[in-house]
Amino acid sequence: IEVARRLERSAGAGAFVARYGGDEFAIVIRAAEPEARAVAARVANAMPWPASVGVAVSHGGDADADALLAEADAAMYAAKPGATELS
Repeated sequence: IEVARRLERSAGAGAFVARYGGDEFAIVIRAAEPEARAVAARVANAMPWPASVGVAVSHGGDADADALLAEADAAMYAAKPGATELS
């Protein structure tokens, strides 16, 4: 519950926050990539422990939801400490 509250505060008004898995959450916002990355940074900083955050951006608004989740998931794993590549 506390994680969800922190995510909602960090994501801001108009964001849709949902639990995606055991300790995974998804945040859907309408924003350009720079703003989406700023939200991701706020989310990571709001957690009391290290958090990995992945970002996926739909260009044109017609992206498949499953494809966006897969892209964000890959970016999150790439952002984990010790990863060789950042997304």
